Formats: sequence, structure tokens, C-alpha cells
Amino acid sequence: MTQQELAHEPPNAKFVVAAEFGCLYEKGAERAAASLGVSEPKMSGYISSKGGYAWFRQPLTLIMLRSKGAGSTEITRQQHGSAAVLGQGEDMLAYLKSNPCVVDPQRPE
Repeated sequence: MTQQELAHEPPNAKFVVAAEFGCLYEKGAERAAASLGVSEPKMSGYISSKGGYAWFRQPLTLIMLRSKGAGSTEITRQQHGSAAVLGQGEDMLAYLKSNPCVVDPQRPE
């Protein structure tokens, strides 16, 4: 499916994270790069700092990050039904939802 086709699929996940979209994208990109060799197709990504959005994509899954201002980001996942059955993108969604941009005082970066 093309990205445009995926963008027309109804979202099957949608939530807001209290973090800047640029930080979430950066952390997500690091996670995607570290996932070489796993069973799911590797994610590609793109960020538009001026546009206030970013995305991660697998062949049948699109995860969009949109800046909502004031340090919050809306995340949506749109995907083909077969990808939903396989749980494509679940790991990335869970990772972004956990807000990897929050610094743990016990483990500063």
C-alpha cells in the first residue's frame, strides 16, 4: 500500500504524549535503527520540523506524530487489516506511549 492509501485508513490507535514531537521522533528513530534483524519489516521515518509532524512507516502501517504545541504530541496509527492482525507497529506504539523523552532521575542520560 502507498502512504496515501494508508493515510486514508481509519486510525486504530490514537493518543497524546506529553513530549515534543521532535524528541519522540528522534527516540523512535533510534529504536527503529536498533531493531535490525527482528521479524517485522524495518521502519522508515521522516520528520518535518517546520510542518510539526513526523511519521514512521512499515509496508502496511503508518504511525503519525503531530505536534499539539505546549510540549504534547498526538500519535495515530493507521494500517491495513492484515497488519493489524499481525500486530505490526505495536512495539513502536508502546515505546512512544511510554514517553522515552522523560528523563528518569535514577538514570540520567
